[in-house]
Amino acid sequence: MKRAVLGILGGALAWSFFCLTCAYADEEPSRMIHLVYDDSGSMIHDDQGVYLDTWCQARYSMEVVAAMLEPRDTLSIYYMSSYQAEPDVLHGRDGAQANVEKIHTRSMQYSNTTPFKAVEKAYSAFKLGDEHEKWLVVLSDGAFEDTPQDKVERRIQAFAKPPAISVAMLAMGNDGPTIQANPDAGVYYERADSRHILDKLTHISNQIFKRHALDVSPDNKVRFGVPMRELIVLAQGRDVRIDGITASDGKHYKAVSNVHASSDYAAAAENIKHPERVVPCTLNGYVAKFEGDFVPGEYRLEVSGADSVAVYFKPNVRVAAYLYPHGRKPETPVPQDEKIVNGRYDVRYGLISATPDRTPVTDISLLERDGSGVVYTSRIVNKTSDGVEHTIEHQPGKPIEIQEGTLSIQVKANFLKYTNVQAELVYDVHYENEFVWRLVGGPEYGMTTTGFENAEEPVVLEVQMKTKDGGIQPLTPDEWRQMPASPQVAQVFSDDMVPEQQTRIEAFKIQKVDAAIGQYKLWPTLSPQEADRFKTRGLSGIQYEVSAYFKNAETGSTAHGYYAGTLSVRDKIGTLDRVREWIQENPVKTALFLFLLLAFIGYGPHKKRLPKKLTVKMTAERTKLGKSKRIPEKKEPEYGRYVRYGVGVPWPFCRAQTGKISFNGEFPDIRIKASKENGMMTVENPEVLASVCPKLKKNPHINYMRWKFEGENDKGFYKYTCQLTTK
Repeated sequence: MKRAVLGILGGALAWSFFCLTCAYADEEPSRMIHLVYDDSGSMIHDDQGVYLDTWCQARYSMEVVAAMLEPRDTLSIYYMSSYQAEPDVLHGRDGAQANVEKIHTRSMQYSNTTPFKAVEKAYSAFKLGDEHEKWLVVLSDGAFEDTPQDKVERRIQAFAKPPAISVAMLAMGNDGPTIQANPDAGVYYERADSRHILDKLTHISNQIFKRHALDVSPDNKVRFGVPMRELIVLAQGRDVRIDGITASDGKHYKAVSNVHASSDYAAAAENIKHPERVVPCTLNGYVAKFEGDFVPGEYRLEVSGADSVAVYFKPNVRVAAYLYPHGRKPETPVPQDEKIVNGRYDVRYGLISATPDRTPVTDISLLERDGSGVVYTSRIVNKTSDGVEHTIEHQPGKPIEIQEGTLSIQVKANFLKYTNVQAELVYDVHYENEFVWRLVGGPEYGMTTTGFENAEEPVVLEVQMKTKDGGIQPLTPDEWRQMPASPQVAQVFSDDMVPEQQTRIEAFKIQKVDAAIGQYKLWPTLSPQEADRFKTRGLSGIQYEVSAYFKNAETGSTAHGYYAGTLSVRDKIGTLDRVREWIQENPVKTALFLFLLLAFIGYGPHKKRLPKKLTVKMTAERTKLGKSKRIPEKKEPEYGRYVRYGVGVPWPFCRAQTGKISFNGEFPDIRIKASKENGMMTVENPEVLASVCPKLKKNPHINYMRWKFEGENDKGFYKYTCQLTTK
């Protein structure tokens, strides 16, 4: 199975032509529905005698389903209270009104049991092998009393034989039977309380009738992008009315049927023994069916007095398949009544409108709303002249190869889970002579920054004729004269890469060599996109394909042939050119890289830095050398202020950090900068400290982790001691 939505080429005229020649297998089937209805006493009252509305809700839901029967449908209702008798049979051809009336007026004779034998009888009543699509539907609010649950499960699963027979069960209330749902095996299961019986039963009926729900806006409008053939409006409310549907262009649609369904107090009271104890049940609604060619657009529902409005639809679409001669220009689909010849062909398919215009469906979002999309399945069988059937696996975008005999193309489209449309094409395939190509010679093209350095050198190909008996012979001068001057040439891209990521050939120039029968010269031309030439790293060749078609104007004989070749290419683009091209294509990345590089250069680990914190302690005491004869005194220690300048300095970033140590007293400021030696710094103004530390002039480098010096001021009054430590 291939999942794809293929683009379909060709105009509306081509689509219309195709639809005249294809067969549709999605016409409305005739359905045989056997519905087993639980009319036991528990549908009316519980074990404590409290009356329930389950019966009202279930009967009303059956009226709605009966109103939706198609003309070829048959609904047989097996009531559990009287399952041994003949069922009530409703025929779609009798009309919705008559079928609803049969259910509405039936007197209820409820039983005290819930027999599984009723289900067994409904199943056994199916006639296997006929053309009907069969559905067994079971509605029950309690477990089956005559059959164990495990056996019920096994039997239900055994009843389903899709696609011939499907089984759907609706359990009403918490006590209803439970089975395992398995839609793939044709078994459907729903559970609902009394208020949601209609919703669940409608969901089951949509699976049976292949209908789907539309979104209805608060102002009773619907919009769809897919053509429709049927719309069913279910409007519920005490005073509800449905008067029609109006398109945005003003066109008004009248209902082909507009049926009233209800389950009121009076109807319920006449069917039980104690009408005065019945729970009032006022269900009222209309089911209106509209048929026609509804084109995509917006429609207004002419509904009044409604508490709720639901719309169900059937799309008016078909699936179409096309067969194209591969490589032939212009592309025109092959009509089914045309004789085709062996060779390669393209197969394409997609959805089209089933309206007379047969236009392609471009907006399929409504058909994909369940999340599974539109799934196409194709089966292509080529039965050769020797009677052998060859199944061809079709890959979208790839040609198929067919031989003499017959060709059958079956295409099936599945959408919205259980809707299928399909078409089939059948062709007679006749033999056609085949060209045999060979490479005579060709250069190795050198790829440079300006393109192919030897682009003027051609590839030389030679073509000959392959006869039906398997021989090969040169073309005659007359055949060569009628051969095309410029056969089709196209580049073939690798499957694992998109074309934009590969070196693209803009065009191939091919020239017929008149002086040499059967020879063509081929020159490649690079695409004008400058980036293409830089996609050749590791490239050894560029693949291409040549196709030619021949028809002898005098004899009517035809021939075709294909050649798959590879241009030999050597990459001669230098690394510097590739870097330059990369920079031009990636300016943002380049700027970011340069910024990070400069930041590393300026602020990397090699930068000379000062310590973050530095403690500077200065002490001073009066010396005995001074003129004063007083007792020596010691000043309080003074702590210097250390400042390290920030890192945001201009270029060059690698410049050493600088700082300053200053004091409040008469001791001068010290300007410092980081040294290349670890733990050292340089004093930039050693001359101001010459009087107290003259050795700094000779060696201005100090260790800030354990440096200490002593000295006197210029008057000799005080002796200073300075000590540096870092944290």
